[in-house]
Amino acid sequence: MTDFATRYATAWSSQDPAKLAAFYAENGSLTVNDGAPSVGRAAITATARGYMTGFPDMVVRLDSLSRDGDHAIFHWTWTGTNTGPGGTGKRVHLSGYEQWTIGVDGLIAESKGHFDEAEYQRQLSQPATTPVARTVPASGMAPVNDIQMYYEIHGDGTPLILLHGGLGSTVNWRNQIPVLSRQYTVIAVDSRGHGRSTFTEQRISYTLMASDVVALMDYLGIEKAHILGWSDGGIIGLDLAINHPDRLNKVIAFGANYSPSGVRADIGESEKINDFMEKAAKDYQTLSPDPARWDPFLGNISQMWASEPNFTAEQLGSITVPVLILDGDNDEAIYTEHTRGMAGLIPTAKLTLIPGTGHFAMWEKPNEINAVILEFLAQ
Repeated sequence: MTDFATRYATAWSSQDPAKLAAFYAENGSLTVNDGAPSVGRAAITATARGYMTGFPDMVVRLDSLSRDGDHAIFHWTWTGTNTGPGGTGKRVHLSGYEQWTIGVDGLIAESKGHFDEAEYQRQLSQPATTPVARTVPASGMAPVNDIQMYYEIHGDGTPLILLHGGLGSTVNWRNQIPVLSRQYTVIAVDSRGHGRSTFTEQRISYTLMASDVVALMDYLGIEKAHILGWSDGGIIGLDLAINHPDRLNKVIAFGANYSPSGVRADIGESEKINDFMEKAAKDYQTLSPDPARWDPFLGNISQMWASEPNFTAEQLGSITVPVLILDGDNDEAIYTEHTRGMAGLIPTAKLTLIPGTGHFAMWEKPNEINAVILEFLAQ
């Protein structure tokens, strides 16, 4: 049944309404939000064509499949831009479900679909600023630039995008997501080549990864968001603040640097750094869609670290969005004076150093870090 549901979602995304109708029995019916049912494949084709024409880029994703007695419940997320004839040009991001009755022929005899009509109309009339809330975390792969980017969404509220550090993944935020998602829509992502996300032969750079974040925001229908970035993720956040300020509310850059000179000369002697690198290699084997490519991925990232970032004083001075430069007061990777100097170059920056910790403060002192993050975002 899961395979059937996956193919059904693909049919909704195909711009071929007859392909969708083929999942129904000859006299099957489709009802949307307790409206008049579309009975028969011709009527179902017409209904599907209406949505597909209105949203030429529509994508329907299977979130989960469950049972309720004799019914199968198909939970879905739908994204698309209303650029069809007479459309508003607005992007929608909705979740809902269909209750299926499956006939003896294995096709849908009856489908009763439901979604929040008021939220749908709201999104059509104004830019969407936050994904729709879910009772369980949603996750998926987004077609972003030349890659597939993994993301997961938790909670409800103003969007807050979490960007992990180099060689990391969304699992790095295990102490933050449960807390932050009580107040925000948290979108945790795996950067290009990291975690579950793919990468190509293209040279990885901070600017390229920042463009991936913008493309993901477009895909999810997010106009503006807060950014919380750790290490490499913090550098990506600063790149976004310099080059895409119109897409941001606030930026928190934790354990970041603005030039290679900020990286400690003795970083390779840190037991904590070396332990993290060893664990990252193991996590890659578990999470990556292509675990055999660890060596070329590491080589690509190492090349970036050796030569980037290179933000100038003028670039940092041009930042207009509120920025929190955050770190431990004994970072194993970044010189503290470099962190202080970076904060001084950004006119909108506030500097906070957590005592008694370093580059891994979000694991070592999660309660303190979380409190600082929430306080800054609430200001």
